[in-house]
Amino acid sequence: MRLGGGSIGLKACQCVAVSRTPDASQRGLRRVLGCVLVCALSLVVGWKRSAQAMQGPAAAVAGSETAAPKGDPAASASRRVFLLGDNAFSAGSVTKILQSFFAARGEAAELREIPLKGKPLLEAAEAVKPEDVGPQDALVVFDHPLRPVVQRLPDQTANDLATLSEWLPVRYVLLPSPLLNDALYRERRLAVEAAARGTPTIYLPLVSALKQAQSQAAGRPWQSDLSFDRATLLTDYLTACLLYASLSGRSPQGLPADIPLDEKTSLHVAPDAAEVLQRAAEATPAAGLRGESPDFDYDPGLQSPMQVFAAGSPVAVSTEGLQPHIVDWNGDGVHDLVAAGVKAGCADIFLVQKTAEGFTAAAGIPLDACRLWADLQPQGVTVSQFLDWDGNGTTDILLLTGRGEVWLAASPKAGEWAAPRALSGAKGEPLRLAYAVSAWGADLDQDGDADLLLGDEAGQVWIAWNGGTGAEEAFEEPQAVSIGGLDLMVDRDAAAAAADWDCDSRPDLILGSHSGAVYWCRGLKSEGRPSWAPPLTLIEPCCQENPAGTPQRPGAPLWAPVPGWSSRPAVVDWNGDHWPDLFLGDSNRKVVKYRELTAEEEADLK
Repeated sequence: MRLGGGSIGLKACQCVAVSRTPDASQRGLRRVLGCVLVCALSLVVGWKRSAQAMQGPAAAVAGSETAAPKGDPAASASRRVFLLGDNAFSAGSVTKILQSFFAARGEAAELREIPLKGKPLLEAAEAVKPEDVGPQDALVVFDHPLRPVVQRLPDQTANDLATLSEWLPVRYVLLPSPLLNDALYRERRLAVEAAARGTPTIYLPLVSALKQAQSQAAGRPWQSDLSFDRATLLTDYLTACLLYASLSGRSPQGLPADIPLDEKTSLHVAPDAAEVLQRAAEATPAAGLRGESPDFDYDPGLQSPMQVFAAGSPVAVSTEGLQPHIVDWNGDGVHDLVAAGVKAGCADIFLVQKTAEGFTAAAGIPLDACRLWADLQPQGVTVSQFLDWDGNGTTDILLLTGRGEVWLAASPKAGEWAAPRALSGAKGEPLRLAYAVSAWGADLDQDGDADLLLGDEAGQVWIAWNGGTGAEEAFEEPQAVSIGGLDLMVDRDAAAAAADWDCDSRPDLILGSHSGAVYWCRGLKSEGRPSWAPPLTLIEPCCQENPAGTPQRPGAPLWAPVPGWSSRPAVVDWNGDHWPDLFLGDSNRKVVKYRELTAEEEADLK
């Protein structure tokens, strides 16, 4: 590429390191683990059987001071409200309570529930005919409360919300979940806002309303029914108040506290509880999705990234991506760096020495063992990991082919490797995951043998459990990693590694992605096979590619080396401070600037 007589040279994929300091790491850890504490006591909602309840919603509020006066424009307005999705935070009465609110105010409204039943939002929404939509109609989306954080697919969510917004006004309800802490709630909101940028979607922050109600209900006998752990009839009442205020544009204060649920039963909300919930709903206004940017590009527990150099030059490979490995190659007690080219079948070893200033790395030495898998190279081979697979004290090499097969080059003695063999399933068939882009071995279930953590091009994360022994593996078919009933996904090219990021002796997941984002799934206490919390962001996605072909991050100069696209993580305590540090390889290009650009050229590149 040439710009005004100057030129920009493009080199190969880079490696960067991000360190953690004890104090900063602890601050980041506290932020991550600061869960919302809630009480889970008995339900305090009264049920009332009465002749009035037998007569239906209109009779239940007859004579109420909240009924709309005759001649009120709202009384003659007719609307349909489509409730799309499976409300995971409902005791089953939201729709009936909302219907009663409209009836109490004399507003004609038809409420129609459209369950997802496992379908994507757009497919389920086909039940709504755009040509039949009226000017007063609206769509309320009850998305899975974990989907925006467990499935980091901003393009899909953006497409869904943009399409739905073309049909009719959309209210997106941010539902509570016991699996989310404050940091994850914030990430979810930012993810939804980023996805809906440019659409008129309005989100209803039920989480904020519930927090306000909890604060105002302090000391009341029914406070325990305002919980993040479980849905109750009081939380249903709050949800209906929030929906009514947004859909009608009217205050929820004064809405009825007696709600018919069926022909024989009605819900009675204590007057002081109804007042608190109505105030909380009114004090939590709906907001347009503004596309707010996060206030950090790297987790607060991380220092600013540094590009890794060896012999005065950046560590790089000339292939489509770089997979970093940290291993004590020469047995001197110091971590060395290995840079493997993605699908290149080769790797370079950079021996590291300690100095008074820190560390220095020598020029790269080609990995001689790469000749052993030359026959596999037409498929495209990636050196995925160095590990002691069979427990004999030597370093074995895990390989991933372009066909999605995992091979092992075992080391019978230090510095020597046998020809690689394909890892096999329980019936002896080769282990394979179509379109796999990463493979990582670790004893995830603590049964004494290495399981395989796999990532694919679509961004999905898989585990192949090993039911064999260290010497004779027997892998099950790869199973998708699931969190809260949803398959864990990142934005393409899932590069998965296992590490104890928070030093609690449980295996966590560190995930790279095509967007350059890096995520951390905290390992949870569990018996047998492990489970994980929803992913928190360690490194935000890169900005969109600019004409210079370089990734950019907020606050960094245009030419500064920063973690780029298709990030591939490696985790190790590099500096001996007992906190793991993060190494990243990517598909970035090292930019060589031959001259300063003019102000006009700089503006064109931004």
